[in-house]
Amino acid sequence: MKKTGNMFVKNLRYLCLVGVIALGLMTIVGTGGGGGGGGTSTSTTTTGGGTTNFAGGTLDELKALSPNLTFDDLEISGKLVLPHYSSETISVNSLTITSTGSIGYTYSTCEYVDAPSITIDASEEVIIEGSISLYGRSGTRVTSGATCNSCYGQDGGNVTISAETITVSGSIDNHGGSGGTLVFSGYPSSGCSGGASGNTSLMATTIDLSGGTVNTRAGSGGYGGGGSGSSGAAGTVDLIATDLFKMISGSVYSSGELTLQAEQTEIYGPITYGTMIETIGGATDNTPPDVVIQSPQDNSAIQWGDSLDVTIQVSDSGTGVNNLQVTGFGYDETHSGTEVINGVLTVTIAAVTTPASLSVTATDNKGNNDTASLTGLSMAYTQESEPNDSPSGAQVVDFPDIIEGKIQKDDAGTDTLLVYGSVSGTETVEDWYTFTVDSYATYDITLDFSGSDSTTDIDLFLFDSSGATQLGQSYVDNPNPAILDYTESIRAYLDTGTYIIGIQAYIVASEENYTLTIASP
Repeated sequence: MKKTGNMFVKNLRYLCLVGVIALGLMTIVGTGGGGGGGGTSTSTTTTGGGTTNFAGGTLDELKALSPNLTFDDLEISGKLVLPHYSSETISVNSLTITSTGSIGYTYSTCEYVDAPSITIDASEEVIIEGSISLYGRSGTRVTSGATCNSCYGQDGGNVTISAETITVSGSIDNHGGSGGTLVFSGYPSSGCSGGASGNTSLMATTIDLSGGTVNTRAGSGGYGGGGSGSSGAAGTVDLIATDLFKMISGSVYSSGELTLQAEQTEIYGPITYGTMIETIGGATDNTPPDVVIQSPQDNSAIQWGDSLDVTIQVSDSGTGVNNLQVTGFGYDETHSGTEVINGVLTVTIAAVTTPASLSVTATDNKGNNDTASLTGLSMAYTQESEPNDSPSGAQVVDFPDIIEGKIQKDDAGTDTLLVYGSVSGTETVEDWYTFTVDSYATYDITLDFSGSDSTTDIDLFLFDSSGATQLGQSYVDNPNPAILDYTESIRAYLDTGTYIIGIQAYIVASEENYTLTIASP
């Protein structure tokens, strides 16, 4: 009875449609099924001037506008629901799937069916801002008492588009569904096979996938302790542009064979594939990307602790820039080609590690790569600024920071009560620094000096913000001349606030250079 009732509603809609067409304006109220890729709009409208707007509904409702699915200019602004197992062709001058539009299918809870297929044959252009979602439904966890479940992943549908220009800023997704798991009492669980992906074919003079995605991967097999299911069969992806193939900040994923043909390309983004056959400008792509580090430059002095902007210019006239690996200053990260803007990648690095060099390796989607490097880089540190011979005149430094200073026994200083373990006494402290921290944490204060002779001894003290209360100290009495290890260090647990560091020339024959580091461990 339900099926008969639906047919009656369709016939009634069709009769209403014929009457409204005679008046030159048509509105159809449609219905969509549940599940499978999102909601469905409930009305379709056609307007004059050769443009048909389809605001959502079933394929039969679209056929009510044109029984043979032939249109001048078709705009899909809702969800076009294709029937199960169907393979339809829409012939148009131009077709636009708006950002709210889509082509897909639906299924109920108990329906496990392969996705339908769609062919779009356009004489001019196809624009996809929304989505074509013909992916296979995934399998479920099946138990002996389960109902309306299926363990096996379903197959994705085929998507074929031909036009003069194809622009995809939305998505084309026809991956296979992943396999589920069989779980029966007394037996080990076992995985079921995934569904096959559909085939995707885009053929045009110009193809632009900027900001868009194509996902044609096979469904993975389900996992079980008694054995995993096999992956589904991998479909093919054909991207054929007789002139330009462009993809800026987009991506293509194919677990099977991918064919890319174009006279010229502009690609910044990953193309993932099982195997690839490429012909760019009539030749295969054996040329690595062009990569240049614009800044910094060779022999640059980098201020320690600064945020260093590394700018990299990169291009590839073949299969396009897949990724760039940036290494230096303790930084080692790989950036996708989608992060490149106008041919330039900018990476911000905290310069807190002395660099030996800076290098960038650019890799294209064929696997060709090239490296650009800088040499002669050095780190510039905060320099001591005299006079800094008292707590009130302490030099203000940042946190974290590294300071290069020089201390002499006859430097001006401040007589200060110092505590050496159980012994205390008033001594002159020559160099003073102050810093501020904004959270309770552990902090390391380290003093390194070369030791102009084996007797050199410089001591390190930490005070509160007044410089009167000692909070920490490091005073190794006898540096070991055999290994020249001249280091004093304080690990302190500090609350939010301002603190003062004092450096004392306990034994210095003439003058001594030192490096003071204030950092988190």
